[in-house]
Amino acid sequence: MRADEQSQATVPPDGPETGGTEFTRSRGQSRLGPATTGKQRGRPRSTLRHHAILESTRSLLVNGTYDQLTIEAIAAGAGVSRQTVYKWWSSKAAVVTEAIIEGYLQPTPVNPPADTGDIAVDLRTWFHSRIRQLADPSAAALIRAMTIAAADNDDSDRLYALLAEPHRQYLLTRLAAAVQQGQLRGDADPEAAVDAIISAILLYTLHRGDPTIHQRAENLINILLGGMTADETVRPSRPSP
Repeated sequence: MRADEQSQATVPPDGPETGGTEFTRSRGQSRLGPATTGKQRGRPRSTLRHHAILESTRSLLVNGTYDQLTIEAIAAGAGVSRQTVYKWWSSKAAVVTEAIIEGYLQPTPVNPPADTGDIAVDLRTWFHSRIRQLADPSAAALIRAMTIAAADNDDSDRLYALLAEPHRQYLLTRLAAAVQQGQLRGDADPEAAVDAIISAILLYTLHRGDPTIHQRAENLINILLGGMTADETVRPSRPSP
């Protein structure tokens, strides 16, 4: 049994809090610093209960959907009462947000676009690959939960940094290289192009099962490149994968 599973299995009976410091994962501190979601209320958090609640949230989202997630289910999975959850978090969105910030819920890994010397090919390949990654039901469910939670609490900036910033930096780096290589106009706006691509990824994740997604992604890349490059440098759209 893993150390984190053992911690969850030994959550003390729900009752008077034993005190203690806020839980820090054995695998390291939160990547974004101390969590501040939900405006902690009541007595100091029990380390084991805090861990059990966030683990319960993670398990429920991996095996279900955000819509199905309830405070009652989180509490039941953690072996605590609803009142204990509400002492520390004001809503399920606040619990999910802290689970993300503390690293219990993590987006699928993001790889940078290749640099083959052809920006059109590299963007298309990366975009289609990312869409295929997010077609996995568990990955899509987590992204949807993160997106909804981000829209429903005060930590949206921190969640954005986890959800979108890796995509953003990789794409901006690749587009900057294309400008240096003379494939994109010097006055092109890579920030706007990246905003469009990231927004499309989130939209396609929310609208799962749409058979036209890959063709729409192809059309978007064509439109973006058509506005950023000379006509002769934009290759015709290839068939949808």
